[in-house]
Amino acid sequence: MHTLTVSLDEATHAALLSVAQARGQAPSDVIRAALGFTPSLEARIVGWLSADDTGASSECLAYATLGHGRPRYGVVEPADSADLGRCLRLIHRIPEVRATVDLLAAQHASWARLAPYWDELTAMGHAAGLLSGPGAWDRAVSARMRQLRWGS
Repeated sequence: MHTLTVSLDEATHAALLSVAQARGQAPSDVIRAALGFTPSLEARIVGWLSADDTGASSECLAYATLGHGRPRYGVVEPADSADLGRCLRLIHRIPEVRATVDLLAAQHASWARLAPYWDELTAMGHAAGLLSGPGAWDRAVSARMRQLRWGS
């Protein structure tokens, strides 16, 4: 038998405990599953949540995809191109999260204003380089989002 010691920061530890509790499993069992060749959706999201490229709207997508846990800022849609970029990078890393955009739109007016245009915003985001990483921002994408969110 092999022994593995894992050191976790506070946010990762909290997310791990949340996943373990929701599954009714011991945290060590969740870690074992996460270290397998094909990590579960939950493990991939927990890994993403523990990284430094998160924001209110992308955390909202992540927690809604998990179906449990609470995002720190509640149900929040992306407000500008930087927020959209974090959502797009999450979806790029974990494609299953894309379906959650439509689920949130069915439940929340704020997401319903953007969801019908998500493919357009994704294309604009790709063209503007929003997948390049934290700090990516684009004036035209932000203007389009403002128009969709507020009609201005």
